[in-house]
Amino acid sequence: MELRIEYLADHPEHLPLLAAWHHEHFSAYNPDASLEGRIHKLESRSRKGTIPTTVVALLAGKLVGSASLVEHDMESRQGLSPWISTVYVHPDYRRRGIGTRLVRHLEEEAKRLGFERLYLFTPDMRSFYETFGWTVLEETQHRGRPTTIMEKQLTG
Repeated sequence: MELRIEYLADHPEHLPLLAAWHHEHFSAYNPDASLEGRIHKLESRSRKGTIPTTVVALLAGKLVGSASLVEHDMESRQGLSPWISTVYVHPDYRRRGIGTRLVRHLEEEAKRLGFERLYLFTPDMRSFYETFGWTVLEETQHRGRPTTIMEKQLTG
């Protein structure tokens, strides 16, 4: 089966399920967010060819993951932009390269938009990102949790 990475804007029917997945998975990092708030956030990121944007991974038309490109993802690091955010692959589809494809797709999107560098933060996936060229910018705390801020140079 062929994996396709496409804009969420072209597949709004997946928005409620994706918001539910994000609510379940990311609530530990943002416990005050409601499901309705996550739906609204994803709606605001349902754009094409600009920031913010969200892409979805589709396997035979079935939603299996997503990732977003946003202007800022940490309140304390407003000087860094843009960020890859909310990379998520459903547990049934992990370890198949889908997360890598999502991130690489957004790296290319950021290049097309003229950006030379990208950022992200991760509490637990540092080694995943290091395997395809991301480097540690800083070890810090974010919302009371140990977090690694990473960066990637997009141009030579």
